[in-house]
Amino acid sequence: MLIHKKIFIVLLFATFIILPLNAFSASPCRKLEVQIPGLTTTCIPVLSVYIVAIYNFALTAIGVIALGALVYGGFRYVASAGNPTALSDAKDQMSSALLGLILLFCSWLILNTINPELVLLGEPQAYQHSCTNKTDCTEQKCINGRCNMTYVTCADTPACIANTPAWVKNQECIEGTNGKGFCAEKPSVISFWEHDNFEGNSFSAEEKNYKAEPGRIANLGAVNWDTAATPVNDLISSIKINDPSYAVILFEDIDYNNNYSTFAKVRLIENTTESLGLDWNDKTSSYIIVKKVGTSRKVTLYEHIDYNAGALPENIKCQDFPFFNSNSDFRQLPCSDGNFDNRASSMKVDYDVLAILYEDADFEGRAAFFGASNDYKNFQFINPAVNDQFSSIQVINAVGQ
Repeated sequence: MLIHKKIFIVLLFATFIILPLNAFSASPCRKLEVQIPGLTTTCIPVLSVYIVAIYNFALTAIGVIALGALVYGGFRYVASAGNPTALSDAKDQMSSALLGLILLFCSWLILNTINPELVLLGEPQAYQHSCTNKTDCTEQKCINGRCNMTYVTCADTPACIANTPAWVKNQECIEGTNGKGFCAEKPSVISFWEHDNFEGNSFSAEEKNYKAEPGRIANLGAVNWDTAATPVNDLISSIKINDPSYAVILFEDIDYNNNYSTFAKVRLIENTTESLGLDWNDKTSSYIIVKKVGTSRKVTLYEHIDYNAGALPENIKCQDFPFFNSNSDFRQLPCSDGNFDNRASSMKVDYDVLAILYEDADFEGRAAFFGASNDYKNFQFINPAVNDQFSSIQVINAVGQ
């Protein structure tokens, strides 16, 4: 009977150990039901981090209890009033409490002296791209200038895709310590942030063809943050561009301003931007990511429809204007009777060239976006509001991939 009782106790203990481990293995990022003091995050991908947090909390609690026992033993010693039995019990209590405190504060030193690996709980660490603070990493810590997290070992990149958490993007198998491979996250091309200065929730954009998703997203209302199940639409405040060969075009409305037909707000971001400012804060509803390449191709603007083909010679006051680069002020482009400001009526676009035309100089005001490899014989057919309305242009030579 005693043996059966022992077996039952062992099985019960094993159940309480194995079931939590299984739950953690089933969920790559388990939410804390009860916040652990001293733990700042609410989402931890590995069980070892929980154990470390609970252990640190237990050390504090045990230290307080042992100190209280020592003080209480001293009070009993003073109050023993010459009673040999009470005096002996008080001495034993103080000795035990003091010994407990010594072991508590020396435990880490003892284990570290025996073997430093004994105080390192967790899986092998994968060292990723460089960073200066946590905002440079996705759900990771910035340690010694590298994004650091405990990931599984691997033999090749497909193994990483199969085994690492679903919220980790752009995974690859990189060489780790002692010749082992570790699954790690490559730095994303562009990351979008909920608040200024790369604070709050974020999501990362992958390197893809700008002509199809996810290189272009028509409706950010259907996209959630990497770190929260909340749609991104109208919540972007800062943008980090990790690869200078890339740029992102922001649109105020979904479907790239209703498939480019709306004369609305468009903005080209070519560099890391800590704040989009009041005009663009929380206003992005769609975007296109572009890999830039040189300035060999062009956009050509014409004064009249049909590329000036149907206009009488005496009515053509402006020459054809080819743009290999951006131009911030059409008032600097001469015509026989003035300048080219507010006079464009048709346009030719070379293959894989994107153009943004603005109603004001210096790329301000409302804008119209024009896709690659298209000719536009008559701006009035696209939207009558854009004809003879442009004052500046941004030109992007894109990689078609």
